[in-house]
Amino acid sequence: MTRCSSVLACVASLLGPFVLLFYALSFSTDYWVSYTVDRTQLPKDLRTQSRSEKSLRFYHSRNRGLFRECVQGNETDFVDDNSGSLDINCFNVNYEPEIKTVSDRYSGQYWARLHLLRCHLAFLAIGLVTYTVAFVVGMVICCKRHPGFLKAAGLFAFTSAFSTAAAIAFFHGAEYIERNTITDRSDGEQFYQNWPKELKDASSRRYDWSYILGWTGMILAAICAVCYIIAAWMLKSEQKMEDSDEILKHRYSGGPMLIQDPGYVEDPYYNKMFYQHARPAAAYPYIVEMSNRPAVAYGEHHWQWQ
Repeated sequence: MTRCSSVLACVASLLGPFVLLFYALSFSTDYWVSYTVDRTQLPKDLRTQSRSEKSLRFYHSRNRGLFRECVQGNETDFVDDNSGSLDINCFNVNYEPEIKTVSDRYSGQYWARLHLLRCHLAFLAIGLVTYTVAFVVGMVICCKRHPGFLKAAGLFAFTSAFSTAAAIAFFHGAEYIERNTITDRSDGEQFYQNWPKELKDASSRRYDWSYILGWTGMILAAICAVCYIIAAWMLKSEQKMEDSDEILKHRYSGGPMLIQDPGYVEDPYYNKMFYQHARPAAAYPYIVEMSNRPAVAYGEHHWQWQ
């Protein structure tokens, strides 16, 4: 490869490990959303009244990821005896509703949020897998110089960036429904619309570094996709120019040049087309030298200029 296509391919290859690292950290860590609760602003009755163990976490500062929701601080004794806890201060994020009786019915908004969260998880996984394939295919260009590998790498990288962007969009949709429309109640979930006013005033929410890493990985994946596609286009153009230069070089140097005969050729004497199997042939200097001389034909046409 020449300089331009090589630089673009190298840029995409160097950014690849960072994209994979950001994707992996965003997928596996628990800091997509952080809730900060100022417990000093809560009335004493809200801090001490009896509630289900899972709903107590809404009165503590916490951070949530794709798989876990972890409570911050030292007042986390209620987590120890909870059957849904994973370790000392984390709960499992369920992607299946807890329906205990036939009378339990969730609203359409609840199911919409649940499906959006599932899509969020699935599309992030697709983005991680497709960019892994893009990175591997892009590295093959170091061993074999072919624009097809660069095009394939660019397609996979673009698919990864699109999947990650869609996953973040699904995440924001689930967040909007959770905070503004859902009024369902269950043992383990207490949505924002059902929070007491004092809890709403004492709580604040922000998107944390796992969310930022997801955006960063998506942007870098899109940049890599553009670099791969442009490098493939430039490499193809360079190969065409090299082939043209090679043809001209042999034509004017007078040396033999190996060409490939076409399948259909024209009979110069009878002006007819007939099929001929493709075969290697050598174009020697005398063909070039005699290309402007008249050729003798028999029959109706006595002279035919070639």
